[in-house]
Amino acid sequence: MPFARYVARCGVTHLKRYSVDNVYRESRLVGLHPRELAACSFDVVTTPGGGQSLVADAEVIAVVSEIVHEVCFQPTALRLSVKVKVKVR
Repeated sequence: MPFARYVARCGVTHLKRYSVDNVYRESRLVGLHPRELAACSFDVVTTPGGGQSLVADAEVIAVVSEIVHEVCFQPTALRLSVKVKVKVR
């Protein structure tokens, strides 16, 4: 069940969750193995109003800032490609 549907059906008003896992993308060439990528996602659910949504917004900005700082600005032997997507629902 998609996360947004779960939140709506179960009446969830406050929740924080994160997931770090491998995802697979289709290869452009037929017959090849799919590409494996590491992905991290996190969700914050709050009730509208009351200032809680502002706290959640600030927390999302802080988490994204920390991830970008830890991944992009550390000297490593690996060449990393980082893409940050923010979706608001």
